[in-house]
Amino acid sequence: MLVLDYSCIYDMADQLIFTQDGEQRKKGEWAFTIPDALGRTVLTGICRNSLNYTADPLKAIVLKAAWGKVTNTYKGYTITGISLTTPTVLSASYYDNYEFMGLNSIPANTDVNFKYNAESGYGTWYGTDYTDANKYKNKGMLTGNLTAQMNADGTVSSAYLYSVIYYDDRGQLIQSKSNNHLMGVEKEYFEYNYTGQPTQRKHVHQVTGKNTQTEVYAYIYDHAGRLLKTTHQLTDGTTVKPQVTLAENTYDELGRLKTNKKGGQANLNTTYAYNVRSWTNSIANAHFNEALTYSYNGNVSSMQWGQAGKTRKYNFTYDNLSRLKAAAYTGDGNFNTSYTYDKHGNIKTLQRYGMTAASTYGIIDNLTADHTGNQLKYITDAGPNVTLNASMDFKDYTKGTGTEYTYNANGAMVKDLNKGISAIAYNSLNLPWIVDIKSKTAEGRNEYTYSVSGQKLKAVQRWNPNYNSAPVIGSDVNISALTMSSTTDYVGNIIYENGNLKRILVDGGYYESGNYYFYINDHLGNNRIVANAAASVVQST
Repeated sequence: MLVLDYSCIYDMADQLIFTQDGEQRKKGEWAFTIPDALGRTVLTGICRNSLNYTADPLKAIVLKAAWGKVTNTYKGYTITGISLTTPTVLSASYYDNYEFMGLNSIPANTDVNFKYNAESGYGTWYGTDYTDANKYKNKGMLTGNLTAQMNADGTVSSAYLYSVIYYDDRGQLIQSKSNNHLMGVEKEYFEYNYTGQPTQRKHVHQVTGKNTQTEVYAYIYDHAGRLLKTTHQLTDGTTVKPQVTLAENTYDELGRLKTNKKGGQANLNTTYAYNVRSWTNSIANAHFNEALTYSYNGNVSSMQWGQAGKTRKYNFTYDNLSRLKAAAYTGDGNFNTSYTYDKHGNIKTLQRYGMTAASTYGIIDNLTADHTGNQLKYITDAGPNVTLNASMDFKDYTKGTGTEYTYNANGAMVKDLNKGISAIAYNSLNLPWIVDIKSKTAEGRNEYTYSVSGQKLKAVQRWNPNYNSAPVIGSDVNISALTMSSTTDYVGNIIYENGNLKRILVDGGYYESGNYYFYINDHLGNNRIVANAAASVVQST
C-alpha cells in the first residue's frame, strides 16, 4: 500500500497553519498559511522552522497577521504567535483599502498604469480616491495581491507579480491592473447589467517593444439571463480590427443549449439534442456529428461520430463497478480494446487492436501492468513490434529490465523509461520544471516557469539537432549537445513564441496571424474540429 509523507499543524482556532510534504521534509521546509484576525488568508510561504507535528506546537496559540503599513519581509504584515525561520513569502493578499500601494515594490497610487482611471463605458469606482475618508468603502474586499514567480531553476524568485483591484458601489469588479512576467502591464475593465452579468469586458495587454493588444468582449443575454451572443474586437497597436461574432446561442424550452453558431457561419452551427434526463443525445455540425446512447445508470453504451464523410462507432461494456471492460469498434478496420483491473481499481491488462501495416489490422498492444499500491512500476507488452509510421501503439522500450516508472516522496513521477523520460525535476509547488527526454529518436530538455499560483508563464524546449543514435534508455541527457531551442511565453490568453506574438485565445477558439479560428467540440469538450473564419476545416481529430 502506498503511504505518502504529509503533515499538518493547526493552531488553537483550528486554522491550518503549517503543512509539509515528503519532499519538503527532506529539505527541512514547511509551507505556511497565515490568516488575519478575520480568518482571511493574507500570507503564504515557506519557512525552515523545526516543528514536531505530533507535539501539536500551536495548540495554545491563535496565529494571525496584522497590517502594518510598512515594507518588510512579510510584505507589510506583522505576525504574532510565532517567529518564522528564514521565511520566503510566496503570496500576500490585501483587503479593505489601498494602503499597500507604494510599499513592497508595488507601484504607488500615482502610477498611471496602476491607479484608478475612469474608463468611458465601464463601471465607476466606489472609492472615489485613496484618502482615509474613503477607506470604509472597500471593507471586506480583496483590493490587491502579490504572487511570487519561480526562477528558471525551480527556486522561488525575488520578483513578484502584483495586482490592484477596484470595485463599484455594488461590490462588482470593474478594474484590475497587474504586471506580467514580460515586464509589461495587464489592464481589465468591466461593465455589468442590473442583474450583475458582465455586458462588456476590455483587456489591454502591454509589453515593452511590442504592439499594445486591446480586446473588447461584448455579451448579450435574453430575458432569462442566458447568454445569446459574444463578440470580440481586437485593436493591434493602432489598427482597429473588425468586430467578430464568436458565438450565438439558442436554447430549448427547458433552458438547455440548443444551437451554438461560431463566427456567424452556417457551417459552424452546432445543434444539440437531449434525452428526457437532459443527457446529450446528439451533436450535429456540418463538419462533425456525434450520437450517444446510455445505460440506465448513465454509462455511455455507444458513441457514434462522423467526420470527413466517414462514420465510426464504439459500443461500450462495463463491469459491476461501472469500470470500462471493452470498447468494440464498428467501421473500417479494427480498433477494439479490452481492460481488466486489480483489486485497487488499477488497470491490470489492456489489449488494443489497430493498424499493423498499410490496410492490415490486428493486435498492437497486449499489456500487463504491475503496480505497487496505485503506483505503476512497469508494463510488459506481449504484443508485436509495430513499425508502421505514426503508429499509436505502446512502445515497451525497456522490456524485462525491471522498474520503468519511479516516483518522488510526493508520489510524483520522476522517470518514465518507456517514453524516454529520463528525469523530471519538481519545484516547491510540486510542478515539473525540468523534463529530460532521451528516447530512441530524440534528445532534449523541457524547462517550465510558473507563478506560485501554479500559472505556467514560460516553456523552453531545447534539443539536440544532430541526434541520430539509439541511446541507453534512461541515461542522462547531454546538456551541451542541446544547441537548438524554442521559447513560449504565456501571458493570460496571449501567447508569444520566441519573443513574437503567436496567438490570442478567445472564447471557443483563437486569433492568429490576422485570422480567427473556431473549435467544434464533442460531448466531453474535446476539440474535434478547428475551422477558420470561412468555415473551412484546418485541423481535425
